[in-house]
Amino acid sequence: MVYESQAEAYDRFRELFGNTPGFVAGTDPGDVPDSFRVEAAPDSVSAIDAALDGLSGIDRVVAEPVRTP
Repeated sequence: MVYESQAEAYDRFRELFGNTPGFVAGTDPGDVPDSFRVEAAPDSVSAIDAALDGLSGIDRVVAEPVRTP
């Protein structure tokens, strides 16, 4: 598990959505929250989601597909 600051999350957002400049331009750094990032095997995602659901301080759990370079 890795902590991702708001600035790091915004940088990742800009990288992910760089091909939609209007979307990026309309999003301020403060619009993207800080987060914790976890890399997990696909068959573990449901268990991780269930374990974190409802914990104080967690707004939501988002599963993203693994990006390959």
